Amino acid sequence: MTNAESRPPQEPRPTGEPAMGPLSRLRLLFARLWRAVREIADLLQPCRFSILVVVAGAALLLLNAQGREIAVGLVDAPLFWAGVAFHVCVFLWAFESWYWARLMLEAVHGPNRTSDANGRLYRPHEAWIKRNGPRVIAAAAYVVAAIALILAGGWGHLAALVVAGVLFYVLLVQRVTLADRLRGLAGRLPEEKGARVRKLIGDPRDTVSSLKDLPPLSKAILGGSLLMSVVVTVWVLRDAVGFGWLLGAAAVPFLGFALIVPVGSVLVYWSRFGGEGGGALGAKGYPVVTLLLLWAVVVGMFVDNHQVRRSGALPGDRPDLAAAADRWHEQAAKASGSDEPPLVMVATAGGGIRAAYWTATVLGRLQDEDPRFRNYLFGISGVSGGSLGATVFATLLADGTKGLNPGRCGGREPNKPVRKDFECAGQEVLGQDFLAPTAAAILFPDLMQRFTPVAVFPDRAQALEQSWEQAWGEAGFAGDTWTRRPFSKLWPRETNAPYLPALFLNGTHVETGKRIITSNLRIDGSAFRDAYDFYGLSSGDLLPSTAALNSARFTYVSPAGTLKRDKEAVGHIVDGGYFENFGAVTAQEALAAVLKAPEAKGKKARPVLIQISNDPNLGEDDLDVERIAPPADRKAYGWANETLSPVRALLKTRDARGVLAQKEFLREAQTERRAHFRLCRVEGESDPALGWVLAPRSKTLMQELIRDDRCGNDGEFKKVLQAIR
Repeated sequence: MTNAESRPPQEPRPTGEPAMGPLSRLRLLFARLWRAVREIADLLQPCRFSILVVVAGAALLLLNAQGREIAVGLVDAPLFWAGVAFHVCVFLWAFESWYWARLMLEAVHGPNRTSDANGRLYRPHEAWIKRNGPRVIAAAAYVVAAIALILAGGWGHLAALVVAGVLFYVLLVQRVTLADRLRGLAGRLPEEKGARVRKLIGDPRDTVSSLKDLPPLSKAILGGSLLMSVVVTVWVLRDAVGFGWLLGAAAVPFLGFALIVPVGSVLVYWSRFGGEGGGALGAKGYPVVTLLLLWAVVVGMFVDNHQVRRSGALPGDRPDLAAAADRWHEQAAKASGSDEPPLVMVATAGGGIRAAYWTATVLGRLQDEDPRFRNYLFGISGVSGGSLGATVFATLLADGTKGLNPGRCGGREPNKPVRKDFECAGQEVLGQDFLAPTAAAILFPDLMQRFTPVAVFPDRAQALEQSWEQAWGEAGFAGDTWTRRPFSKLWPRETNAPYLPALFLNGTHVETGKRIITSNLRIDGSAFRDAYDFYGLSSGDLLPSTAALNSARFTYVSPAGTLKRDKEAVGHIVDGGYFENFGAVTAQEALAAVLKAPEAKGKKARPVLIQISNDPNLGEDDLDVERIAPPADRKAYGWANETLSPVRALLKTRDARGVLAQKEFLREAQTERRAHFRLCRVEGESDPALGWVLAPRSKTLMQELIRDDRCGNDGEFKKVLQAIR
């Protein structure tokens, strides 16, 4: 018997129904999946603003370095209130997301969870979405917050968040049952009181075709949400720093998301029901979210509220580099007792608040250990956060450390290093939460400005600058330390005043890609090749905070600043790291000019060069100044190479340019008279954050790394002291 004869007889296929092959079945599967996706999308379309905010919040907090560090301030934080505010704001976001998603879902599709307004029974996936969609949106808000805590290492807060999220989800699942129980309890009250309670609560099964149909309790929640949005917006407009510091960096974004949801959802509601009287179902709507985004693009193209702040008139004649070199040499020779004094030049790299704190730590400790350090230090070339740390250090040299509370400087706690005045003072000023005010400004006035056709709102750059200004008062110093005088007035004009090191704060000109150097000295081509002098692009002076920020306007957290000379826009300024992130090009040029000026008069100086960096990812080949061998091999990228290689190459070229510049700078001095202070990766420790807030443990880690040799810094510290002595 053949194989064909051994097969069991098959039932005849119905006439007219062709056999379905594998490809046809696959096409049918895709068709059914696509139909299910369209049905789910149609159901969730009224909830789109709640979904949009969750997606945007996840992108903002989890897909960029600054956002991923939003919760670092909660790690080991001693402030109880910061944790409470965080959890309350996450709950508010989840609640608003659920409430408005549920409201819009029922207003459009009705409260029935088994069939639509026309009586068509929902398919199982539709019924599930109708019942659970808003709950999932609320849960997604908690998931975003949980991931932020995981990235920050906030395990205690993560445990509390998981418990709170689960309880909230259970409450949403039991909402109808709980409402029924409350209505039942109301039935036991006297008839008049019971009727009022039932009216207040309402029945979750009632049809809601307009906002007027909401029960009083829901109307109160709706009104309270909108009123809170208005109150918080006004508060941030008046005092973004105070608002941000009250809640903390971890809480502010979640509160912002929570208060955006009601406003956007009301606009979506009006777009659907506002076109016809009575708000009947089926009213023809319009794409409000799309139109808003298009409007924001149009406004953003023509409206600019990011002008660089000015303070007072342009400074008078600033000394040039040669004149400053003469004055420096006179007092340095006197301090050293030698006609060939040590000439200290510092380059400090960018890296957000980590760079600022590390720069102030290194320079502060050097000044504490040898008070003559300031006499030998001619100038500091800074980029981004390094510029902020350098400006803080120069201000402390100008004003002294009077007002600092010695109790803040450690020494009494076990395993805490004893920090002296200058180091401790800089750390206290820069140890504040600068991210919270910036986040508040981004989510409220700056967001509103994107939809306002006239520049009327302050921007996030101003909020960041004001937080730096107010940090002096928080650290115990005079509250007007950075507001009572412009940047150029930090340097005394009296010839007998102590020498104050020059600052060279490096920014980048957007329109040309060239450097913009903000300095107390005149910047010209005799020393600094192909670079702009900031004061040549401005019609006024600026505050120290603005001078520092002009070097630290990096990747959207700090916007590009508009430069205006009189009323004419002459370009935009962004972070100096776009040009070169180590500050070494400017430092090397300044060094050459300072050595040349005394030599013309028969005077000499011994260069002592200091590079301060903060990137833990620098390799040994990046640090080896005298390396002859080629750079070490790097692991190849394994995905999206055709798409991302141009972008990756541009970013890596920026890094390589900085590494090359710092090597060329340090080679200008002999090995025993050059030092590189750096942060390295420490086993068991997280890298300090790049954003504008530091975890307490990160501050302690940097205080320790300047004193031990885990990164080689203690040896470099001793080398510098030996070189200047």
